[in-house]
Formats: sequence, structure tokens, C-alpha cells
Amino acid sequence: DYFQQALSLYRALGNKPGESIILNNLGKVHSDLGDKQVALDYYKQALPIERASGNKVGEAQTMNYIGRVYSHLGDKKTALQYFDQALADYRAMGDKADEALMLNNLGDTYGQMGKTSTAIAYFTRALPIARATGAREFESMILENLGAALSDEGHKQQALEDFNRPLAIERGSGD
Repeated sequence: DYFQQALSLYRALGNKPGESIILNNLGKVHSDLGDKQVALDYYKQALPIERASGNKVGEAQTMNYIGRVYSHLGDKKTALQYFDQALADYRAMGDKADEALMLNNLGDTYGQMGKTSTAIAYFTRALPIARATGAREFESMILENLGAALSDEGHKQQALEDFNRPLAIERGSGD
């Protein structure tokens, strides 16, 4: 309700940046509530506003959100398209941490499609980028996903090592 009130005010004021932020917030809330289609509708309202204003960071974030919703809805092909677009934008901006996140999201989606070797390739590309940026949360997530993909491919020992690595990171003992 508060987001809807804020959205009405931003629209009345003609404040496009505020409007796109609120649209994304509404999308996140609906996504968290499981209302994926409603979330998608809000994200798709925010995206052209961000594009028109040249807000590349907001545009890339929204494309990531849209990709995640499509993935949850089972439309993996469309999810990959949005993740690819967000990846290109993050690379163009030099945002290495979010580049690693998009590589992870691409790998995760390919893994869900049963394309495990492609997933492993994306995780393998994402991992050194996350490490170089110090994005420990992303690094842990990528290691977990890489371990699961390696396990699916039958590389059990390497998978075990990758599953244990996030625990060592969390405890502060590094690799």
C-alpha cells in the first residue's frame, strides 16, 4: 500500500527515477510473495523508464530481476536473454561483481535446463571474477553452484571440495 501511494505521488510529480525505483520495489515484493506474473508486470513497467533516462545500472538490475522471474516461471530461454543483456551492461559499466553474478545466473539457468557442462563453464568464468572483486557472498554462491554441477557430472571429489569451500570462506579461513 505504501509503495502504491509513493508510486502515485512520483507519477503526479513526473519523477521518473523515483517511479522506476518504486516499480522495482513493487516487483520485488510481489516476487517474494510468489506473485511472479504481477512482479514481471511491474519490472516491465520500470525497464523502459530506465532506458529512456539512461539509467544503465537500473536497467541492468531490472533485466536481472526479469530474468529471475522468467526462470521461476519456467521460461529459461527468455531468462537467458535477459541475463545476457544484463551481463553486457554490467561489462560495459565495468561492474565486475555484478558481472560475476550474471555469469552465475546464466550458469544456474543452463544447469536447470540440464546443460550441466555449459553451467560449469559459466561458473568457472564467474568464480575468479567474484574472487578478484572480493564479493564473498557471490563467491560462496558460485562455489556452491559449481559443486552441485560437478556432482551432477559425476565429479564427486571436486564437488565435495567446492561445497566445503563456502564454509571455509564463511569462517574466514579462505581457501
